[in-house]
Amino acid sequence: MRQPTYKWKAYVLLKDEVMLKLPENIDIFSIKKEFQTMITSKRRFERISTVNQLFEELERQLIINPDKTGIQEFYNVLIVLNALHPQAIELDLLTKVENLANNCMPLPPNQPYHQDSRVRIKQGEFDDIEKQMNGDIPLILNTVLSLFEDRCMKFGVKIDLLDHIIDILKRKEIFGTSMLADKIKKERDMMETF
Repeated sequence: MRQPTYKWKAYVLLKDEVMLKLPENIDIFSIKKEFQTMITSKRRFERISTVNQLFEELERQLIINPDKTGIQEFYNVLIVLNALHPQAIELDLLTKVENLANNCMPLPPNQPYHQDSRVRIKQGEFDDIEKQMNGDIPLILNTVLSLFEDRCMKFGVKIDLLDHIIDILKRKEIFGTSMLADKIKKERDMMETF
């Protein structure tokens, strides 16, 4: 079984802390009604009788998932709960949840890198790096790839760097015919099967 990630551990600890501090007399119906559209099954919706069961159902449907979709809905449930039951949750605890929700925000969907010229390494930049590194190919590649990766992160462009390298190596106008691209792709496909 896979080990939980840091985000999952932080979420579980925070959820446990919230559950310990919640009062017993919470009207769950008015809270769960706000999230009815997210719960696909009417029967499952009707079975929810506690705040914890609401969280578990949202987790089961991957609406709350620290690694993939984030925990914004966890935070939203607590906001609704606090609006209906003022002072049910302390402000510092809500702030902790909000901070974790911001840290668990999912990355934006992939943006095509070829449409974003801000991340592209221009020929003149490459030539300058080549001169600085005195033709040391591994050092040049490391510098260029690091620069490209930094720019992608800076401008929020999500890209699979390995796929991008394979695409570049396959371009005949840059490298002619490249068997290296085929070897990299083959190795990657073998790694993904494990």
